[in-house]
Amino acid sequence: MHKLDGQAYAVKVVKFNRHNDQDKVLREVKALAKCNHSNVVRYFNTWIEWMVVQSSDEDKDYDKGGNDGASSKSLDAMLSIQMEHYHQ
Repeated sequence: MHKLDGQAYAVKVVKFNRHNDQDKVLREVKALAKCNHSNVVRYFNTWIEWMVVQSSDEDKDYDKGGNDGASSKSLDAMLSIQMEHYHQ
């Protein structure tokens, strides 16, 4: 239940990183924003939360036989899609 408006919403979270095509990730949002049909839940809002993720190169290089223990950072994101909460 939303604290300000008292409504129930569903929020779908889609994780992606900067290596993904952002247009591909936003395709669903663009389709929902244009859709107006009684059999499809109503779309309200979307937002992206960016985060820096520390990862170890040994995770990436394990299968290649490399293991220097170095770490790297990647820019990952979570796309949140706020929609109508449908209950029967």
